[in-house]
Amino acid sequence: MEKTAGNTAPSLKEDLNIKKRKSMLGDWPGPVDSTRRALLTAGEFHRGLAEASAEAIRAFDDELKLEHVQASGLTSKVIDGIAESNVRFFEVMAKASRRLVEQLRAEAIDKTDAVSSEIDYERLAKLVAVELKKNSPSI
Repeated sequence: MEKTAGNTAPSLKEDLNIKKRKSMLGDWPGPVDSTRRALLTAGEFHRGLAEASAEAIRAFDDELKLEHVQASGLTSKVIDGIAESNVRFFEVMAKASRRLVEQLRAEAIDKTDAVSSEIDYERLAKLVAVELKKNSPSI
């Protein structure tokens, strides 16, 4: 749904863009924001998993190069390849996990700062007035 002269609604592409913080719901952080965070987190995790798998395969392939196999034998190099690929896989997954945790912590800190800075002073004043009326002696 693109904008036209008679249509002032935002385009559907803009609203469904999960990387953008705002949607048609505006600043409301309800399920849209939670879904966005969950999708981005899952995406980052799977990106790290794919990267780790690729590195593991490269490490295994490096161990099975012809010159290595001729020097040490196939059995020895297969075992070395499995060991090296496991090492590379877990190293890359550890880096990806660290990145993900740091990103989640940063978002949590930002969210905490945003929540603590938004004080509804009118509501607070009304609550204080109600409590003072409850606690004051009747005249």
